[in-house]
Amino acid sequence: MKNFVKILFLMLMTLFIVSCSSDPRVAEIAESEVMVAMAEDNAECVAKAAHKEMSDEEFDMYHGAIMGDKVGELMFAEDEVSEAVVGKHFAAALSCGLEL
Repeated sequence: MKNFVKILFLMLMTLFIVSCSSDPRVAEIAESEVMVAMAEDNAECVAKAAHKEMSDEEFDMYHGAIMGDKVGELMFAEDEVSEAVVGKHFAAALSCGLEL
């Protein structure tokens, strides 16, 4: 019985650690000059909220635009994915208490 409890405890610890880890791109975005300029102290909150709401394809585009300093191109692109990314970014900003 002791072994079972130990194994169960270790499994729960592992699950907790894995669930708390995040995509390193989220940290890159939160620390980027563009995001800090837009969101200041809430940059990490906005980056995490955006990552949570976006699909992998959308987040790849978002990461590329912010890290490549191409936010203007993303905002004025007329394709559906770009529009969804921009909308989800603003929704994330609002959910973190930023006033637009």
